[in-house]
Amino acid sequence: MWAGVGDKVTDLVFRMEQVDAGFLGSLWNADRMVTQHADATGSGIQAQQQAAIEGSQQGGEAARPEPIRRRGQKVGRNDPCPCGSGKKYKKCCGAAA
Repeated sequence: MWAGVGDKVTDLVFRMEQVDAGFLGSLWNADRMVTQHADATGSGIQAQQQAAIEGSQQGGEAARPEPIRRRGQKVGRNDPCPCGSGKKYKKCCGAAA
């Protein structure tokens, strides 16, 4: 494995092309790479974060959905089917589930 890695590395090293230093200097011209940052105080992001925090604190408990609960009696596998067919639940409506 190490021999294969060494072969690939030496192959890549010998395939590298020499580049003129003036060409690289023109690519990374410091005059063209000027950046300006806007003042971050009072930005919209901070206002959005604050609004999200306030919204989660106000409606956190009231906004939770009610869990799904079974209101009726649970039908056992060997009980008669509630559809009235006379079959066991596992052979009638329970087989589809």
